[in-house]
Amino acid sequence: MKQRIFVCLVSVCVLVNLFSLFAVANGSDTAGSGLGDAGAAYETNDLSFQYDLPTGTLSVSGSGELRIASETDPILSLYKYRDFVRHVVIGEGITGIGSGFFADFEALESVSFPYSLTAIGDFAFSGCGSLAQINLPWQLEQIGNGAFAEVPLDSVAIPPTVKYIGEGAFARKVVSDGQISFTVFCRDAYLYDKDDGGTFPANAVFYCYKDSTAEAWAKKFGRTFHFLSDTAEPETIEAGSHDLSVGTAYRFGDGEYRIEGDPTVYAGNQLFYVTESGTYTVLGGVVETAERDQPISLPVVSAEENGGNG
Repeated sequence: MKQRIFVCLVSVCVLVNLFSLFAVANGSDTAGSGLGDAGAAYETNDLSFQYDLPTGTLSVSGSGELRIASETDPILSLYKYRDFVRHVVIGEGITGIGSGFFADFEALESVSFPYSLTAIGDFAFSGCGSLAQINLPWQLEQIGNGAFAEVPLDSVAIPPTVKYIGEGAFARKVVSDGQISFTVFCRDAYLYDKDDGGTFPANAVFYCYKDSTAEAWAKKFGRTFHFLSDTAEPETIEAGSHDLSVGTAYRFGDGEYRIEGDPTVYAGNQLFYVTESGTYTVLGGVVETAERDQPISLPVVSAEENGGNG
């Protein structure tokens, strides 16, 4: 049995689509006039961009918000390589992703978000047609209008710190067969509800806490929902072999952890659920950087099926 753990409109105006790769004022292109065989680098006072051509990885480091500053920013010389970016790694210190910043990155397959991120702006990732999974950081507070519109996500976990989910944040005009699960840990967040329910796909299924705003939203628009377990004291899981059950809350111990068969490295002391009951091998201790397929990310969950339709 395959076992899994979840690490749980829309177009922007022409200007945003044209300048949605890199934008910060007063920078300099350290790669010269062309991308070259290896890639390109770009630095400003607060931010550094590094594009690795062989892997298609764009790495961003520094502090502050990624935003579009002007139509003449020299960083736009790298914009033409947008269609070749397959992975984005955003470093600690980045607090926001501005409007349309990664819109229409059609080759983008993965995004690594930092813990420092608190806001994802309007249409920030809209139209990223190859992005099937995201792991939102557990400090995030705002998901803007159309932030992930027309993105083929198969599951999303909304962190408990989120306070606002804007209009059409996860909108899809055409939905695939099956269901898209939204595990909503925030109890009191504002979920845009002034339209016909288009903020989430028509085939969205919600896993949420009883009496939460997500439950109210699902009831209003006739969506299927199930309640998350509200266990006060989750069982702590250390390294070793464990029989884990769907619908039970667990928490990793101190340190870093991996689930055998899952390359993701998880931070300790974080809540998680499993999506299938069974025996899981938990690998503990400090995981060397070289073994990581992506930076440390918080585990997000599946949910228990003890809720119901509104």
